[in-house]
Amino acid sequence: SCIRWCYYQTNLFGDPSLEFYEKEENQAPESPEIKGPSKGSMGEEYSFEFTLIDPDPDDSLYIMVDWDDGTTGWFGPYPSGETIEITNTWDTPGTYDVKVRGIDIKNRVGEWSVPLTIEISSNQPPNTPSIDGPKTGSIKKLISYKFSSTDPEGHDIYYSVDWGDGNYMPYTGPYSSGEEATFSHAWSEPDQYTIKVKAKDIYEGVSPQSSFKIQISKSRSSINLGLF
Repeated sequence: SCIRWCYYQTNLFGDPSLEFYEKEENQAPESPEIKGPSKGSMGEEYSFEFTLIDPDPDDSLYIMVDWDDGTTGWFGPYPSGETIEITNTWDTPGTYDVKVRGIDIKNRVGEWSVPLTIEISSNQPPNTPSIDGPKTGSIKKLISYKFSSTDPEGHDIYYSVDWGDGNYMPYTGPYSSGEEATFSHAWSEPDQYTIKVKAKDIYEGVSPQSSFKIQISKSRSSINLGLF
């Protein structure tokens, strides 16, 4: 009968309406990318960025960082594709190869990353910089200041300036040790502002901060206009 034939065919050859899928094996995380400084000073804290990617996007990831100074650390969990920032400090001068690997929640371990090499020196930071310039000024008028610092080892120097009004100049340079650097700024509102400056050398050694106060007032012309 047809019923018997269909039963025979289905059991012998399988039901053709059924589809079978091969279960995909969980894949290990990819080798992470590292971004960070290549030079530094002992005792200073440095930040590194690690980007984690897992072929299985739903997997959360942990990472192990080997700082090449005898210490390692596990961090996480993080979602795949996230860039995280982790800091480290070295207490001994030398050359260190920082590397990282990922492990997913199913315990699949990825390969070590390409190392990022950082050279840590026993460098001393620059001395506290000096600031030379006017203590008063008018709004919307460019005012110039001279900044100077010396480095104990004679390294080149970069300067960073906070103008006190929400404007910030990132590290700019290099300048020779002891060389004056001139930067200008204009303030838009009358008030008293505090200029703050730091110096750093080529090995990321950062000086103590120095400060300088300036009183900004309305210009004489705007005061006169206000009288009429």
